[in-house]
Amino acid sequence: MESGMELANMDSVLVPTIARTSQLRDCLTMTKPEVMFLVIIAAGVGGFMAARVLNPVPLFHALFGTALMAGGAATLNHYIERFPDVRIRRTAIKSSLGRHVMGDN
Repeated sequence: MESGMELANMDSVLVPTIARTSQLRDCLTMTKPEVMFLVIIAAGVGGFMAARVLNPVPLFHALFGTALMAGGAATLNHYIERFPDVRIRRTAIKSSLGRHVMGDN
């Protein structure tokens, strides 16, 4: 009898975990990781070429800050353009993702 209770509890825990994972994946998609990767590579190469002596700690901090700014800018772009993108066939999927994550149904 007690093992049945564990299964019931496990089911109630599993459903919110899947929903949170899906929402986290949607939020990560809004940051445009492919574009963010290219921005980080360009910043890293620029930092490497500009340094007389390569110090990895400031370079890591600069790249981390660059990643945060690029992801934030991409997410802000989704938020600002969520309504105009509905009318364009090419960007309708992006717009529905933004409305889904931000709750503008």
